[in-house]
Amino acid sequence: DHKGRKIHFPIICLTVSGGHNELVLIKSHSERKLLGETLDDAAGEAFDKVARLLDLGYPGGPAISKAAMLATNKTDIKINKLPRAWLDKEWEKKIGKPMNFDFSFSGIKTAVRYLVEDLCGKKVTKKTLAKYQPYIALEFEQAVCEVMARKLVVAGKKWKAKEIHLAGGVSANTRLRSKITEEIAHEFPRQAPIFRFPEKISYCTDNAAMIGAAAYWIGKVMKPEKLKAVASDFRI
Repeated sequence: DHKGRKIHFPIICLTVSGGHNELVLIKSHSERKLLGETLDDAAGEAFDKVARLLDLGYPGGPAISKAAMLATNKTDIKINKLPRAWLDKEWEKKIGKPMNFDFSFSGIKTAVRYLVEDLCGKKVTKKTLAKYQPYIALEFEQAVCEVMARKLVVAGKKWKAKEIHLAGGVSANTRLRSKITEEIAHEFPRQAPIFRFPEKISYCTDNAAMIGAAAYWIGKVMKPEKLKAVASDFRI
């Protein structure tokens, strides 16, 4: 492992990208269990679509983060709280079951559209939208990061993870990293699991390195001639 830092199993890993989210229990380099995944819009896709709604450009993740940093504590600007889809209390109240580990961000995208119309009117202009952009961006980013961080850390506690990992393009989001760190401190006041994420932002989207690493470990437990390529399935 990198720089001699030993990996400790079990690990709970959240991969967050533009096309898909997956929450995975990793028992060893060759044994994994899918705990939850995207059911509609992935987090990265939601960032891109909301950035378009807010006229912030592409890619949506960096654009929304940059806009959110401009939000101040102005008391004259009121922003309704956006939904946190399927977090524990909300989920249990609606269907009487404990938290599941799937992800759904299509609802929050729609909620942002209604929020923009509510604040700016049906005919949204650049001038009126500019007034609310930072505050909507901040609330949206907080909502999405809260859902992902909460589910990741709760899963880590449930499966007694020794490490919690974050990967994928959206792992570059500093608010998400901070929220996960905050949730770990809250859920693990003693003996917190190690939190790992790409050290350099450029590594967050290095798919070739991720695939190469996976191939290395799979090659140790399975002969190449027995491998079956299935593009949408990580299981071996």
